[in-house]
Amino acid sequence: MLLNIGFTEALLQDKFPCFIFHDVDFIPENDGHTYSCPEDGKPRQMAFSIDYWDNYRPVARNFFGGVSAISTHDFQQINGYSNLFWGWGGEDDQLYERILFNNLTVTRAFDDQPSLVNRARYKTLSHKKAEPNPDRKKILQEGSVRFKTDGLSNLQYRRLDLQFKPFYTHILVDIQNNIPL
Repeated sequence: MLLNIGFTEALLQDKFPCFIFHDVDFIPENDGHTYSCPEDGKPRQMAFSIDYWDNYRPVARNFFGGVSAISTHDFQQINGYSNLFWGWGGEDDQLYERILFNNLTVTRAFDDQPSLVNRARYKTLSHKKAEPNPDRKKILQEGSVRFKTDGLSNLQYRRLDLQFKPFYTHILVDIQNNIPL
């Protein structure tokens, strides 16, 4: 839900052609990695290899998380993220399912230039593991019946505060009365 809120609030500030969703614990190792907008219909998995996954073994083809780029049009077409995921896990997997359901093609950074894949390497910052969402598997299994009704289309929240900081925008929202059941 918070990712959908960030998307919605950003579009209230300006017309952005795409969004890059980036886990805060993923640090790019090469400043030559291009953070750019993908073509419509071709969301991009940006993190090709990650240090904690078998010493930079390439991520699986069905992995769409950590760092991903998607056009604004495509994100609206797939109805954004589900609003039902809380805690760790599942939201990226369901986003991938939404992408496939809408016949979009996931590309990976440097698919067309394999010699450059070392630019898409990420280091993971050490941190305490978040509490897994005990309902994540059930939400994933039942997800496809809600793709059109759970996401941007039913997003409800109230913005309490908006502050522009030098390197980020701080948005305080109330979602207590708007958590979907």
